[in-house]
Amino acid sequence: MKNTILLSVLFTLFFYAIGTAQSENKQLILGCWEIRQVIFTKEVEGSDDISMEALGTIICFEKDGTFTNKRGETIAKGTYKLSENGRTIHQNSVSEIPAPNNHIQEDVPGQIMMLSATELQIQAEEMILYFRRGE
Repeated sequence: MKNTILLSVLFTLFFYAIGTAQSENKQLILGCWEIRQVIFTKEVEGSDDISMEALGTIICFEKDGTFTNKRGETIAKGTYKLSENGRTIHQNSVSEIPAPNNHIQEDVPGQIMMLSATELQIQAEEMILYFRRGE
């Protein structure tokens, strides 16, 4: 009997924590973030160039589930969604490059490793992106 009560309490706390994480992350992610650092978790050809190109990219997440990604003169817009537990972000983007090179891209899901009022870390495939909230 005690085990049943204990399990019930643990399940309740577990699902409460999941709901809280998603709710908090939905609010915390809103706004603009700048890529400050890119670290590759395995060797990738051209990783130095990729890192340099990514630095300074600004990504703005809106409450309505849309985002804008600006890197230099290149702009991509799209939609994003957080997973049930608030720890994975899925994005679909459309680059604003003139046709016929304009394309819709389903981005690789990113695992939110850390999210606070000022910092965001996302791991996607073989890299970790470190963001700082834009001013």
